[in-house]
Amino acid sequence: MITLIILALGAVSILGLSINTDDGGINVISSDNKLNEKLWHKFKHDFNKSYESFNETTARREIFYENLRIIHRHNQMKDKTFKIAVNQFADMTFEELYKQNNFEEDDFYETTDFKDFEPPNIVLFTDNNFNKTTPDNFDWRDKGINFPVKNQGRCGSCYAFVGLEALESAFYIKTGKSFVFSRQEIVDCATSHGTKGCDGGILDGVYSYIDKTGGLSLQNNYPYIENQSQCEKNVKRVNFRIKEMIEFEREDEELLKKALYNAGPIIGVIDSLNDSFYRYSSGIYYEEGCNDETRMPTHAILLIGYGTENGLDFWTFKNSYGNKWGESGYMRIARNRNNHCKIASFNLIPIIDESQE
Repeated sequence: MITLIILALGAVSILGLSINTDDGGINVISSDNKLNEKLWHKFKHDFNKSYESFNETTARREIFYENLRIIHRHNQMKDKTFKIAVNQFADMTFEELYKQNNFEEDDFYETTDFKDFEPPNIVLFTDNNFNKTTPDNFDWRDKGINFPVKNQGRCGSCYAFVGLEALESAFYIKTGKSFVFSRQEIVDCATSHGTKGCDGGILDGVYSYIDKTGGLSLQNNYPYIENQSQCEKNVKRVNFRIKEMIEFEREDEELLKKALYNAGPIIGVIDSLNDSFYRYSSGIYYEEGCNDETRMPTHAILLIGYGTENGLDFWTFKNSYGNKWGESGYMRIARNRNNHCKIASFNLIPIIDESQE
């Protein structure tokens, strides 16, 4: 059972922030202060950034300039297989990103309500499930699962976004129907099933809630607001249940490849606690820091494809950081490199009960 705690981006305070912009190496991308200022204003415009005070604005600007240096240094390295760039996280330090994405597992379980937690039946995926051979390159977007990339914003709700992305994919594959389910309902209402609103949750809890309530509302009827609010019960719903959840032997990337091709997009939970992950823009992501065995994966993503480019095997996954992050909201990450970032450690496919649609 995947009872791994999934966290994501939440609000962070600037109070007490210590900034060190003394860089003995490369300066900001341009030595022209006017150009740097233009980049700062463009960033604020592109990502709709505003700050509460002059001091916070000044601090965020200095962080932005420091991140320009980091981006420039990284992209000059010839051995890197990916690029990083300015995105919505360019006014945040890695220390901030790390703090709001790391967690204490014991504290989560001590403070989380599991009284209604009852996940659907679990089935272990094996080679006997399918006999089809797999192509060298495959992407579910080419098969019609190319729904718009969504943005969880400043709410730790990746578990809700990815859990429902997997369900939407399952519906499309099985029935040809396209639904956009309400992430906000999960954030607001599933808290007795092992979730904590904008402070993370477990994927099993998402499906426990749906199975108990017999369905879910649609996004249009229960829109996302980036905060936890009071649970709305009188909302029109799509009625269905989760028949079962398919799980996998850990760290078997070949088996995961077969399942992805034959069964559909797969939920993954990865280690995202590297500065370069948040600033990723293109290429095949491989980061030495992602090989730290002491860290737990805490960010949920949806695997939708795989392939090889210039001799490098990769997975493609859909993120919930909006379409201005990564490759239009997607990342390609190293495949067959010792379970990089724990991409094959915690995986899940929900199977809908078609008789209940």
